[in-house]
Amino acid sequence: MTKIIKFWMRFSFWNKVRGILTALGAGGELALYLGDSHNGVAAVVAILLIVITYFVEDKNNNDIVDILE
Repeated sequence: MTKIIKFWMRFSFWNKVRGILTALGAGGELALYLGDSHNGVAAVVAILLIVITYFVEDKNNNDIVDILE
């Protein structure tokens, strides 16, 4: 029996999102350091990374996020 899984339910999709947010967060931190500006982009990205890291997991290794099963 095959199971059609939507792209946003796949764990690999969330790993890609986490990678993109990590790059944005690092770039935001560098911009804040070099430009001495105070915007909340880096803080928002950091909070999103924390949420994705702790709530999006796949303990049974079936490539479906455990929360969405």
